[in-house]
Amino acid sequence: MILDRIRHNLTEVALTQSYQDLTGQIIRRVVGIVRRVHEGFGALGLPPPEEDARNAGLAGPAVSGLDRHAVSQHDADDLLSDLGL
Repeated sequence: MILDRIRHNLTEVALTQSYQDLTGQIIRRVVGIVRRVHEGFGALGLPPPEEDARNAGLAGPAVSGLDRHAVSQHDADDLLSDLGL
């Protein structure tokens, strides 16, 4: 009975460590992707100067028929593929 409880607890610890290891690997990959995207934007001269960014206000989702410069998922995918991601 006690041996079964110890085995169960050790199994739980091993599963938890595996999950944390996989999560850490995913987070490392995402951080790498974000870093490369940021570097790509820097190479393009983006983001805009700080004073322009402060005056722009918050951006929300594009509204069809109202926003002249709406960006689609296709546009975002093209940008990321051009950056080699």
